[in-house]
Amino acid sequence: MLKPYSSSERLQDTFDGLYPKLEPLPPSDIVISEANLDKHLGNTAMYGAYLKFFDEIVHREGIDRTLATYFPRLLPGLIGGLTHPWIHIGYGLEFRNPGVVAEGFAYACSWFVDQSFITDHVLCEPHDKPGPEIEPNNGAKGGDKDMGSGNLPRHPSPPRAKAKVRELADPWHVMLDVETNPLFQIDSTNERFAQRQQDLMARPAALQYLRTAIGACYPWTPDHFHSPTDRGHDPAAIESTTTAAAAIATATATTVSDVERGPIDSHLNRQLADLVPLVTCVFAEQVRSDQRLDFYLAHGVTSLFATHIIWPYLTDPYDRVRLLRLQLFGVAVIYVCQGRGRLVPPADPTTPKAETKGPEKTTTTAAAWAKVQHECLSTDDDHVAKVVRALAYFGQVYGDPTGRYWRAARATVDRIHTTDDWITKPIPPP
Repeated sequence: MLKPYSSSERLQDTFDGLYPKLEPLPPSDIVISEANLDKHLGNTAMYGAYLKFFDEIVHREGIDRTLATYFPRLLPGLIGGLTHPWIHIGYGLEFRNPGVVAEGFAYACSWFVDQSFITDHVLCEPHDKPGPEIEPNNGAKGGDKDMGSGNLPRHPSPPRAKAKVRELADPWHVMLDVETNPLFQIDSTNERFAQRQQDLMARPAALQYLRTAIGACYPWTPDHFHSPTDRGHDPAAIESTTTAAAAIATATATTVSDVERGPIDSHLNRQLADLVPLVTCVFAEQVRSDQRLDFYLAHGVTSLFATHIIWPYLTDPYDRVRLLRLQLFGVAVIYVCQGRGRLVPPADPTTPKAETKGPEKTTTTAAAWAKVQHECLSTDDDHVAKVVRALAYFGQVYGDPTGRYWRAARATVDRIHTTDDWITKPIPPP
């Protein structure tokens, strides 16, 4: 992943610095099989057992069949572990590395935090019938830098929020409303991220608001797709998966296998593209007096990169809808837990911000990108290179006429020299 950015000596130095941080593989007396795979989800002590299971599956079935079988099944829990399982699966798929894919799926199982109340509810109109009540998910465990450790909701249907769904059916509108909505005023004095997240997850009205608003952005109903009968497989309105997968491969220097894939709905592709400037703005363009970058929001950028890698391999349009929902939900949750800094959106929420005026106008040259990519390994924090790489990919795939992605990459390299340079505490309330 980092080879294009630096010399083999610098890469070896990076490896030598990270190697002592590796932890021994936790032993387990339990053997994971298809029969008990779901039973131990969310138990971090089972990582070793899950890894053995997925090592065997990947080497027997191959990367693509493993992804097709298990990714949709585990998708609702990928937000666990601060989206690291999601990111890890993306890297494994990108580089066609069976070991990394197996690690990603083992990570996804052992840090599983069920958010199917966001990803899997079918209707999204304001008058949905209530579903099951909130149940605690006590299996998920984790530390401070964790996306959902302990006591998170399973399939909740809390009191219906009074969101004007049709006015919020755009991700930018949702985020701007979350910025000021009193439903999301959590206790920012909690020192640990996990505590702040648990505060948010204990607010049924806030969760229902997100469920309704995100469901309106990404409806899961037949009429959302071009054809109700074939679930979006309308030849007149789709792009071929082969073309889309080849574009991903070209942009990321990977090989896409010949496994048969279904067509990709062009509307969903546009919705994925619309998330890129939003997530970048939330990460790098919040109005903060200290000008620091947020450690947790950086994972919104890197998980969105992973989504792009995984995207062509999801044969069912509904799985793409589920992944879009989880992406926006994850960014919104982190944004709330980190204090809801003031957002400065584009004039048109569906297009990049301030296309040509004033200081926003930036000519991003190949040399400028090469410089920031080369410098990203000068820091002692491996997240910097991952963020820069994701932003460079976004600029390559979607273009960067305003320099938004380059500026975000440049700011990351300039401001983050060690892990301590990231901000981890929330923005204090005014």
